[in-house]
Amino acid sequence: MIITNEPGFYKEGSYGIRIENILHVRAAQDHANFLEFENMTMVPYCKELVDLALLKDEHRAEIQGYYEKIQDRVRPLLEKERDTLALDYLSEQIDIKF
Repeated sequence: MIITNEPGFYKEGSYGIRIENILHVRAAQDHANFLEFENMTMVPYCKELVDLALLKDEHRAEIQGYYEKIQDRVRPLLEKERDTLALDYLSEQIDIKF
């Protein structure tokens, strides 16, 4: 099953920020009879919108793991296509000091 996760913040009369991910719901690999989510969206969050001071360690680790997957899966595709603009963007957004 595929679902979306769309958390957001909306300042009335001003602006809104929403981070959307597409998630694959699958059987949990470590626990029988449980489900887990796998990110299908492989795009980094805009680092200017992430306030690291507000994140708990487990949230930082989750984002870091997500970025490692993006690097492993997306970077080779962009390198193959020689898409320097996308590679530069990817490098810039993933360069967060946890």
